[in-house]
Amino acid sequence: MDTNQILQQVILYAIPVVVPFVCAWLVAKIRTEWAVVKDRYPSVTDALDTGAKLAVDAAEQLATQPGFQAEWNTKKDYALQVVQAYLDAHGIKLDATLIEAAIESSVKAMNEAGTNITVPPNTSMGMTSK
Repeated sequence: MDTNQILQQVILYAIPVVVPFVCAWLVAKIRTEWAVVKDRYPSVTDALDTGAKLAVDAAEQLATQPGFQAEWNTKKDYALQVVQAYLDAHGIKLDATLIEAAIESSVKAMNEAGTNITVPPNTSMGMTSK
């Protein structure tokens, strides 16, 4: 075996050992940073959390109404627009990806709390319609 093959084997064996530690470190870092952001900007994070919860509740309620699907492609589309309008009303500008994450987090929290959110087949977190 030459040096390159030995190095390849070492890397192949090291990856499964190192990746879980890197992932755990990243999760801890993200949680720490989110706590710092919440401490620095409590009104922004509270508004985002509140808006996401309101939007998910409203999307779940309205999705059963006739005509909902004619106006909105998915519950998530509706929820995104509601959160964006809520934040705009409070003078807060945030990235759409962050808003989507807050909506998904709200859906997860509601599911964990026992609130039944419809999860159609092959969709994520129940925020897309059938």
